[in-house]
Amino acid sequence: MALENFANCPMGGMMYGGYGSGVMIFSWLFGLLSLAALVLLIVWLMKQIQNKK
Repeated sequence: MALENFANCPMGGMMYGGYGSGVMIFSWLFGLLSLAALVLLIVWLMKQIQNKK
C-alpha cells in the first residue's frame, strides 16, 4: 500500500491538476508516514523475536 502510493505520487499530482503541488505534498507525506510505520513495525517484530529466544 505505502510503496504503491509513493510510486504514484507524481502521477496523482498531475491527475488532480487544479490542486497541483498541495496534493503531491500530501501524498508524499502520507507515503513517508506509511514508510515510517512499516519500519517501526519491523523493529517491533525483531524485538518480539529476540524476546522469544
